[in-house]
Amino acid sequence: MQLTILLEYKQLLIFFFGFVFILFASTHFSKYFQKIRLPLITGFIVTGVITGPHILNLISASAVENLGFVNDFALAFIAFAAGAELYLKEIRSQFKSIIYNTLSQLFITFILGALVVYYLLGIVPLAEGMSEGGRIGVAILAATIFVA
Repeated sequence: MQLTILLEYKQLLIFFFGFVFILFASTHFSKYFQKIRLPLITGFIVTGVITGPHILNLISASAVENLGFVNDFALAFIAFAAGAELYLKEIRSQFKSIIYNTLSQLFITFILGALVVYYLLGIVPLAEGMSEGGRIGVAILAATIFVA
């Protein structure tokens, strides 16, 4: 029993030090991508692909499944790094254009999506006995999902 626990701790330490090694490697590797004018995130993603189970296999496929919580932290870090590369001074001059594009895409996606789903429900056999209000509700729900 104690041998099993010791082996589990040993495996946990190997995963931890492997993660730390990959973390430092990705930080160092990402600097090269910045020199060729690619975002910092690109280096992190490429490092993950290279060290993952499909190329170097530094992290096995079973370990990837067990490290889902690390994936959540990594996504948060990637989002933070992406936000850090946005500069308010650069965006401020294009702010009206960004708002216009965002709102127009939002409304066009919502309206077209709702209309397409509403009219498709008229020919789908599953929705044959659905009331008008039900079709509108399903169309609005589908359009909301499209926007998301």
